[in-house]
Amino acid sequence: MKLSKKSANDIDIEFSLAQANLFSSIGMLTVNFVSLEFAIIETISILNSSTDVNSTYRLLSGDNCATLIKKLKKIFNYKVLDPILLDDFNNIHKELDSIRIERNKFLHSFLSVDKDGRVSRLKLSSNSKPNSSIVESEILDLNNLENFNQRIINAKLSLKDLNGKLFKIVKRT
Repeated sequence: MKLSKKSANDIDIEFSLAQANLFSSIGMLTVNFVSLEFAIIETISILNSSTDVNSTYRLLSGDNCATLIKKLKKIFNYKVLDPILLDDFNNIHKELDSIRIERNKFLHSFLSVDKDGRVSRLKLSSNSKPNSSIVESEILDLNNLENFNQRIINAKLSLKDLNGKLFKIVKRT
């Protein structure tokens, strides 16, 4: 059996497809994450007993996701006494924070596609330990990025489901 080398055209096609898949996945991640942030703000609005969601949006606009998650946890633990809802929220909160950290890994890194269509991630490390690498790097599997996008969607759906329960128990002003 004789193996043939890939033509330059085949390499260009693989490169272009890998790059298009990467950009599509990153775009979906961005859109899904913003949608999740809006769901967090909606939950804060419900817990704040506000019928004026616009005032909550104005109050929280510009806050980064870490700040929104902290504010959500504070108001949730203040307003909700039901142990089942608290347990549900603790699971959602852990997932939100995990998603936030994972999202930053992708969106605050340099992503590149090599001639073989492999996607690499490079990021300056915040590790200040002596003799540690100043760069984090890894080869990415785009399937993992697609799975991560699904995690974001699932977290938003969990939050929306929780919002429906909260809406029934929180007094509106």
